Amino acid sequence: MQPNVENVRKRKRRERYKRFVVPSLLFLTDQVLKFVSKNLESRINLIPNFLTLEPPQLNPGIAFGFLNHRGSLSLILSLLALIFLCFSFRRSFLRSSPLLFVFFGAISNLVDRITYKGVIDYLRLRGFPWTFNLADVLILTGTCWYLLKEGISHASSSN
Repeated sequence: MQPNVENVRKRKRRERYKRFVVPSLLFLTDQVLKFVSKNLESRINLIPNFLTLEPPQLNPGIAFGFLNHRGSLSLILSLLALIFLCFSFRRSFLRSSPLLFVFFGAISNLVDRITYKGVIDYLRLRGFPWTFNLADVLILTGTCWYLLKEGISHASSSN
């Protein structure tokens, strides 16, 4: 017995939308944490001796303070990166969970750039010299996940 074509389409559509749940919830969490951090006067230990929620630091640059004093350039590069991401991977974008992590992280930081003229950083790891935010974690995780996935895919297809 062959599955109903319409049921297969519905199942695929549901699976595609499920991929949006985690990154979109993390996007919302990042925005809430940015709001909470703006009202902090001192740090809060989230994981003692490991991770703290810090009073906000405005980062006008990109990662780790790169282009720190080039706010407009950072905004333009962020927009170009999002456009590149959408167009480069348009066939697989909605099916790729790693790319959705990168996308939602980039959108969250872009909201900051437009709203505050920089990105609000509020997390610090013990021994790590920079503050960062959950959107940065989404971007880094999604990028590493994508590269790992592609590397494994490439390695298995070349065998």
